[in-house]
Amino acid sequence: MFGRQGVQCRFKPAQYDSCKGCTALDVECNWTRIQKPQYLPDTSYIRYLESKIRGIEAYLKRTYPRIKTKGDIDDLIERETGNFQGKSVSVASGTNLSVLTANQAGIDLAESPTLSRFVRGSRLADFGPLAPVNDENAVWQTKSANLYEHRYYGHSSTCVLSRDAIFFRHDYYSDCQPSSGLPSGDCLRAKFWTPTAIEMKRLQQPYELWETEHTLLELPPDDLMPILLNSYFDNTFIPVVHRQLFEKQLREGLHRQEKSFLRLVLLVCANGARWCSDPRVLDERWPVSRSAGHRWFRQFELWHKSVITFHQLSLWDAQLLVLISMYLCGSSSTYGAWVTVGAAIRMMQDIGSHRRTAEKTLESELHKRCFWAMLLLDRLHSVQFGRNGATTDSDIDLDEILEVDDELWSLEPGTPPPTQPPGLPSKFRIFNQTIALTRISGRCLQTVYALDQTKRLLGIDGSQGLVWIVNDINFRLLNWAHSIPLDREYILPMHRTSELKGSWD
Repeated sequence: MFGRQGVQCRFKPAQYDSCKGCTALDVECNWTRIQKPQYLPDTSYIRYLESKIRGIEAYLKRTYPRIKTKGDIDDLIERETGNFQGKSVSVASGTNLSVLTANQAGIDLAESPTLSRFVRGSRLADFGPLAPVNDENAVWQTKSANLYEHRYYGHSSTCVLSRDAIFFRHDYYSDCQPSSGLPSGDCLRAKFWTPTAIEMKRLQQPYELWETEHTLLELPPDDLMPILLNSYFDNTFIPVVHRQLFEKQLREGLHRQEKSFLRLVLLVCANGARWCSDPRVLDERWPVSRSAGHRWFRQFELWHKSVITFHQLSLWDAQLLVLISMYLCGSSSTYGAWVTVGAAIRMMQDIGSHRRTAEKTLESELHKRCFWAMLLLDRLHSVQFGRNGATTDSDIDLDEILEVDDELWSLEPGTPPPTQPPGLPSKFRIFNQTIALTRISGRCLQTVYALDQTKRLLGIDGSQGLVWIVNDINFRLLNWAHSIPLDREYILPMHRTSELKGSWD
């Protein structure tokens, strides 16, 4: 401090190493620097932390022998510092900490925020868009002698295990040549796999109903049919029916040959009648607005009772199930919609509609739309009734529907998908947004409203865990809201906007 000139020393030890004023005047600065006392570390607390870390590492290695505790946790810290919070963390060799039960092992996640985020981020994986993969254990192949009965078999099925056993046998006996796929129908013993006479009567019942339905089914008048079709395609929100393909098949008279397509025509008319003001759409026995389309929907009474006996689900049948559920959702028979949606998801899983495939055709795209539509209806009913859904996001690796307008698709079978013109938003973008919203609602049902034992399994049973998951869902909702297109050229119809906002509320 240089007091002879009457100037106060403004030395700031937190910013400078020496006094600038004293240096400028070339005088000795006698600022007193008092060193802060440095306490010796508490060795008992250090030993406590080291023992706790060893316990956590021992538990992780015991649960997942291939895990690299130090490397994985260091990788997590690097991701967090790089602003990668919220991403799921995969451990070495593809091991995923999806069922880690830290609380049962006595680990207090509240005392370690980094480890807490690591464990919870691993359990609640983010089921976003996945890169295309070729799962050799996911098999779509003929099991019976009927070449048209294609079914899906997961990697835990006995069929796939039998195939692997054949390959192991080939490795042991070199003279045995393995097959590239599942055993064909010729290898199945008839006494176990051939249906009995009673079973065949039950399986053929839907086909026998066709002879009865063919004389009972009544189509709308010729002048009313175009009105109902326009009403359906102009107002429907769930795009499971391709308009150009549907109208082409209708002009070719396919409804006079194929029973499933005839039913599809009737259900399109029944749903289209909901937006039609023509008095002919009302039921003659109950001529009120709520009966619109019932005169065509009621013709499915015989068929709807035998829907569970479907031996194989075709595209038309999948579309039928979606349209039946849509019609029941707009009636007082919501229980019927709930049961139909649950059964339909099972039947779609039977043909592998919930799994990603390399095939990209119009038919595969319509199958994809049908499954997403059923998931949408399932989540809406689950939220309404407070019940568990028929499936969870962890069982689905299906990608979103292609945002390509129906007018651009070629109607030739096997044609690859077209490309949406740049600068022209697709009409199906809002449907993908709705799918994303329903997946957030499913996450909420599976966490916030889960059973207590499920919350303990996920590590969100405490107050801090509940706050964490609520903040996570709120974060996803905000991101979803910000991702909605706001282009002025892309104006949604009023009923679609209100439906989307109603789901948000």
